[in-house]
Amino acid sequence: MSKYYTWNNKSWHRRKQGTHVAGYPGVKQAQALGRVYTISPRQGECFYLRLLLHNVKAPQSFADLRTVDGDLCSSFREACLKLGLLEDDNQYHLAMEEAAVSNSPASLRTLFAVILAWCEPSNPLEIYDNHKEAMAEACITHTCT
Repeated sequence: MSKYYTWNNKSWHRRKQGTHVAGYPGVKQAQALGRVYTISPRQGECFYLRLLLHNVKAPQSFADLRTVDGDLCSSFREACLKLGLLEDDNQYHLAMEEAAVSNSPASLRTLFAVILAWCEPSNPLEIYDNHKEAMAEACITHTCT
């Protein structure tokens, strides 16, 4: 339906732009998505697939959606990152590094928990891996709080 019609002001209207359909005078068609439902970023790959569907022009397959500059990405998320559709987690890394200079490991763990709970980082495991020593420093000396 959305290939031949558009939805404007609570009614369907024939497309005015696109290519003519052979054998049907005055009818035009265009590549169009039908209804795409809202998906929460917490739904992972489904969210990234939806993001790619809205931004990649005329994909022919799921592999097309995951291909960026000729490279096939292993996931939809990776493709979104390479296309610049997602923010990287650099600001969270910088916040953790800055806090590590003057704050206790307990404070760093609290900051990390806040980042996880409220900021929705794209790769929380990478943030943890890069800062786990600073967060665990007091635990190593048996004064963990």
